[in-house]
Amino acid sequence: HLVGIIDLSIEENEAMYENIVQEIRDEKPDYILYDTFRYIGKRIAQELSIPAISTIPIFVYSKEFSCYYPQIYLSKILRLDRDELGCNKDPKKILHLLYRHIENHIYQKFGLPDFDLYDTINCLSDYNIVFTSSSLLRDQEIYDERFMFAGCCLEYRERTEVQPTDARTCIVISLGTTYVNQQKAFYQKCLEAFGSLDMEIYMN
Repeated sequence: HLVGIIDLSIEENEAMYENIVQEIRDEKPDYILYDTFRYIGKRIAQELSIPAISTIPIFVYSKEFSCYYPQIYLSKILRLDRDELGCNKDPKKILHLLYRHIENHIYQKFGLPDFDLYDTINCLSDYNIVFTSSSLLRDQEIYDERFMFAGCCLEYRERTEVQPTDARTCIVISLGTTYVNQQKAFYQKCLEAFGSLDMEIYMN
């Protein structure tokens, strides 16, 4: 499952690269701002020697974080369960071997040498704008002057607010706004599982 998601991310990035690289080359921008899931922004910036800024709408995860907390990184970020990890194995060693295996797979399938697998999860740059608060992160000292925690972007929009009538009987189901939310089968299973319950269900 993890390899499948990474393959999808790379396929989308590589297809986008072919479509926009010449346009960006012709535009000659002063900076390139890119979403943290779009590593081609960083690649194009390096190819054209243009400063790059990564925009991060979610929590930021660095290599240092994975080194300090390999077990959390494996189970919470990469979503690998205890059976896949092996309860008695060193999580730092598992993470290292897993990344080397997947990077070799990427080279064999896509022909991308020296590919940094971390770039498919959080593609960081010399400058990074994070739309969350640093107070929500572990070990804030990991994140130096390269990171600016701007908080969330709020703007007024005309809309009808939906308020649950009883929070105790409310279920919120959301996979966020990344490519992993394109799972119709998952949402269908949610409808089947919760459709007959006397509860308020909010699906995003």
